[in-house]
Amino acid sequence: PKQEKKSTQLALRTSLGPVPFRPRRQTVKFVVDGKEASITRHWLKGQAVNDGLYHRSVKQAMMVAAFQYKLFDAEDPSTKIPDADVERARGRVAALMAGQEKIPVSGSKKKTLAKVQSLEMRDRDVLVKFSKNGCLAGCGSGAKRRERSFVIDNGKLQIFYYKTKGAKLKDDYELKDATCFHETRQNAQIPRWDPKYEQRLRVDVRSRVDHNKPPLYLYSDDAEKILRWKRAFTLAKVLVAENDRRALKTAIGRATSQGLLKAWEALSYYYKEIRNTRDTVKQMAMRLMKVELSRGWMKMKLLYNFKVEEQKRMEEQRTWAARFMSEKLAKLGDANARSAADVRENIITRIQQRFRRYREDKILDRRYALGPDMMSRVQQAKLGKQVDFDMRAIRSDDAVRMSLSPDGIKVWERSKELLRGAKATYSEVNEPLSGVTLYVSDNLASLSFSGQTEEKDAFSALGKADWSKYINLDRISSIVLHSTPPINLKLKREEAAGSQSTWLTINGPRLGWDKIVVEDDDCNTQLKGGHGMIVPKQLANAQPIAWVTVQVQSAKSSLSSLGSNVKIFARVHVMGFSFKSTTFEQDHDKNPDFTKGVPFVVSVPVASDQFVAPERAMAAVELYKVEEVEVPVAEGAEATALPTTK
Repeated sequence: PKQEKKSTQLALRTSLGPVPFRPRRQTVKFVVDGKEASITRHWLKGQAVNDGLYHRSVKQAMMVAAFQYKLFDAEDPSTKIPDADVERARGRVAALMAGQEKIPVSGSKKKTLAKVQSLEMRDRDVLVKFSKNGCLAGCGSGAKRRERSFVIDNGKLQIFYYKTKGAKLKDDYELKDATCFHETRQNAQIPRWDPKYEQRLRVDVRSRVDHNKPPLYLYSDDAEKILRWKRAFTLAKVLVAENDRRALKTAIGRATSQGLLKAWEALSYYYKEIRNTRDTVKQMAMRLMKVELSRGWMKMKLLYNFKVEEQKRMEEQRTWAARFMSEKLAKLGDANARSAADVRENIITRIQQRFRRYREDKILDRRYALGPDMMSRVQQAKLGKQVDFDMRAIRSDDAVRMSLSPDGIKVWERSKELLRGAKATYSEVNEPLSGVTLYVSDNLASLSFSGQTEEKDAFSALGKADWSKYINLDRISSIVLHSTPPINLKLKREEAAGSQSTWLTINGPRLGWDKIVVEDDDCNTQLKGGHGMIVPKQLANAQPIAWVTVQVQSAKSSLSSLGSNVKIFARVHVMGFSFKSTTFEQDHDKNPDFTKGVPFVVSVPVASDQFVAPERAMAAVELYKVEEVEVPVAEGAEATALPTTK
């Protein structure tokens, strides 16, 4: 007798034992509605849809597959499925294969969606328009009335020449630029109605209104269609952006095909699950067969992924860097260059901030060089200092007499308040040489001189009642250092005793070199040297002007304390002018003349030949010693010797 060929199950041989494959797929036959059906390719083709045979066949096949998978899983001991459930599943499979179970089908019947036609092949409705010079009330001939066809598509009113399909497009208007009105025979009689229509839509297009053209009239015998047209015009004004219209179209499409979308998503999810399961089983089987190779493969795969991620990260960084640079360059292109004042203010602000942080750190470490006993120069100026003081001031009335012409002085004497300020800028007194305390006001606006009091108590420094002598700092025109000291008996005694002191002269506004105000025996003021408007008038009228020239013939130095073979230069102050000489090398035997090479000449205009003021002009000579010092530099740089003056 013939021996039946037994079906063998394929298995993979691994070092851990055989791994069986899924059994070969065989053709499945079962009974559907009393007819035998075989599950092969295109086995559902030709099934009736309306009576539910198609849906019952699919559901019965899926139920058979589900129970077969359950029986296949029951063969695995790890699942621990009870025997009763296995027998029940076998009975269900047998009943389904024999067509003995009733297969209910719920849900709506399958519907065929409307086919989307092109714009030229779509059905069109009637549009009536009138020419610019036409009679809307129907008077005259009807040649001014034009009948066209239209389609509303994608936010546009597209007008065609004829109603037939394939007609040529004539005009198109944006719905958002038009306004529509719903009209009936009861609320509108102009223009004349067509007998077969009861409702219409009047459309006022902005471009036609600007050219004084009549509106467009859309006709239809379907009242709901006219309402849909009106809703389309309303939505076009709301959905202005293209993205909004696209989102609304997508939402409407999903709402109309909800059932189809749900079925497609379920089928896609089931297919992905089956595919992932198959890939996982295949990958696990290959891992078991090639255990040693799998370890190296995993390491190589991890390293490859790491390299790929690193390249991706570098590419993203390069992209972000390029974007940052482009934005930075765009901002720099739009921004204006900062002015010198802004740059200077920024630099000073940074220096101040750095110094504050440095000072706070040093104070915290108790290593700050400037302790509580140290004072800045501003603080020292406000605190004051004991000096010898001599003041020569001209009264404000005398200054006015020196500046005005005789006619102007007569007008001023009748009303002196015309040129008198609300606040005095200096003390109009003459003080002989005496010891005073020199102060700077708290707001750094004035320089005050207070006489020394005879009281020696602890509160004598607070006695500021004698601060009647002062000058405003903004009225100072020049300061002469090392000037000639005033003649005084006290000063002579100090010089005889060997006292060394430095004198400086503070000058106020310059009034002129050629005139002066003096008082006679009767205390009457007299102006000598001419009035103050002579020189300005001569300059304005291009007349000859008298000049006084003063020249320094010789300026020599014989100071031996400077040493031998040293470089010195002099600075000479004469009548408000300052001159700097050339640099000489001082020697014990030679006294250089600083006037060589530099003409020390001063010329000032005068009103007349009887000039009297230059006799009070201050003259001063300053000597400077030039030395070369080493400037500390950073390591590796070249040291440079720079000249400094003392």
